[in-house]
Amino acid sequence: MPLFKHIYHMLHSLDFRYINPNDSSYREPKIHIKDLNNLDAVTDKFISKSEITDYYNEIKIKITAYTNFLNDTIVKRETRRLLTHKA
Repeated sequence: MPLFKHIYHMLHSLDFRYINPNDSSYREPKIHIKDLNNLDAVTDKFISKSEITDYYNEIKIKITAYTNFLNDTIVKRETRRLLTHKA
């Protein structure tokens, strides 16, 4: 598996799962194709260093804004909600 695919998988996971995996307004990045984030699937697409850097910079802004928005009350509430729904 090419290194760029591992990097993309990590960035995509942060982009999609870190903030809110249930967000219906989430849109895949421009460089995404089916299974590009799946390490078990072979894809023909190549991602350049420039594309990875651009994607990293996009999600860095989103993650920083989300992290700055969080406070202990929100974290505790969401943790309780997630633990309650796992049962």
